[in-house]
Amino acid sequence: MPTTCRWLLPLVLFAPSTALATPLTVIANDSAVKDKVLPGVTVEVRRAADAPAEWAGLTDARGQASFDLPPGSYLVTLIADDYVQLEADVVQVGQRAQAVTITLTEKLGGPDDQRRQRLQIVLNWGADEERHVRDADAHLLCGCGLEHVYFGDKEHETEEHQAELDVDDMDWGGPETITVLDGPAGEYVYWVYDFSAVAEQGVRLGASEVVVRVVSGDALLGQYRIPADHPGRIWLPFKHVALDAGGEARVVPFSVAELAEGAAGRLPAADAWPAGTSPTEGESCDGGCDCTSTAMVLLVGVLVVVLFRLIRWRSKSAR
Repeated sequence: MPTTCRWLLPLVLFAPSTALATPLTVIANDSAVKDKVLPGVTVEVRRAADAPAEWAGLTDARGQASFDLPPGSYLVTLIADDYVQLEADVVQVGQRAQAVTITLTEKLGGPDDQRRQRLQIVLNWGADEERHVRDADAHLLCGCGLEHVYFGDKEHETEEHQAELDVDDMDWGGPETITVLDGPAGEYVYWVYDFSAVAEQGVRLGASEVVVRVVSGDALLGQYRIPADHPGRIWLPFKHVALDAGGEARVVPFSVAELAEGAAGRLPAADAWPAGTSPTEGESCDGGCDCTSTAMVLLVGVLVVVLFRLIRWRSKSAR
C-alpha cells in the first residue's frame, strides 16, 4: 500500500497514483475566532476548474487534511455548511512538504444578523519558518474617515457602525481579520504590512504566499495574491473597497498605470488618513507604526535614564 494510503485512510475518498509526490497539509480555520480550527470541512483539489478532483476528503479533528500531490499548480475548494464556500483557491505544490492555512468566513446567522451589512477582509500567508514572514499585519482606513484599524487600535465603534480587528496572528499562516458591520458609504483602504521584516532579513513579504479575501455579506467578492516579486514591506491588494449607501460593496482595482507607478507598495496619501493616525514621517515607518508615538516613547525613556543618572551623580557628590 502506498505511503499516502497508510496515513490518509480516514480522509481520502480518492487520490492520484504517483511515485513522485509531495506531502501537502491544508489547515481550515475560522476567520473571526483565533485558533478555531474547522473539522469536517470538505476539501477538493483539482488541476483546473473543469477537471475532475485529484483528491477529495474531510478535515480531521485538528482542522487538517493531508495528502500527497505531484508538484504543480492546483485549485482547492473548501465547503462547510455554515461557512461561505471558498472555490478555486490556488495552491502551488513544490518539491518539499508544506502546510497551507485556508480561512473560512462564517455565514450570517438569523434574521437580525441578515439585516446587518458585513464587510470582512481576511489575510493569510505562508507558514514556512524559513521562507515566509512571521508576522504580517492587516490595516484598514475606515470609510467613515474617522479611524485607522490595525493592531494598535483594534476596534472602532459608533452608534451606526463598527470596525474591528477580530484576529491578530503574529506567528505565520493567519488569519488576520478585519470586520466592518453596517459601514457607511465610502472608500475603505486596506493594506498588508510586514511587521517582522526588521528581525527576519532572510524573508520577504512578496515571497510569503500572501492572500487576501474580501467577503461582503455571505458572498466572496474576490481573492488577491501578492506577486512573488513584490518589493518592500507594504502591499495594497486593491485600490479600495467602495461601499454605497445601499450597502453594496465592490472592489476597485488599481489601473495598469497605477501598478506600473508602484501604487500597490505605497501608503495612502496624507489627506486620506483620519486625524491623528498618519505616520508623521511618511513611509519611513512603512505603515507599521505611529512614528510620533514611537518617538515620544523613546524620548521619554532617554530622559528617564538621564534623570536617574543625574540623581545618582548628585547623591555621590553629596557624600
